[in-house]
Amino acid sequence: MPDQTAIVVAESPEDVAFVGELFRDYAAWLGFSLCFQNFDRELATLPGKYSLPNGRLPARRRYPEKPLRLSKWYGALARG
Repeated sequence: MPDQTAIVVAESPEDVAFVGELFRDYAAWLGFSLCFQNFDRELATLPGKYSLPNGRLPARRRYPEKPLRLSKWYGALARG
């Protein structure tokens, strides 16, 4: 049976922590500081503005069960 992929909302503490790691990796890859947009505070308060009901922290899950892989979605994740 081929793998199936589903987009889910990262809500568990483990999922949210993993998203934080991905955000940190992304910031490091950029090669400049994101301090001008309070990036450290955003990470410290995840899911923060990305939490339900107004925001989303999307994650890609693969089935059959495999280690969680979260997609980095930047842009208008949080509405409002």
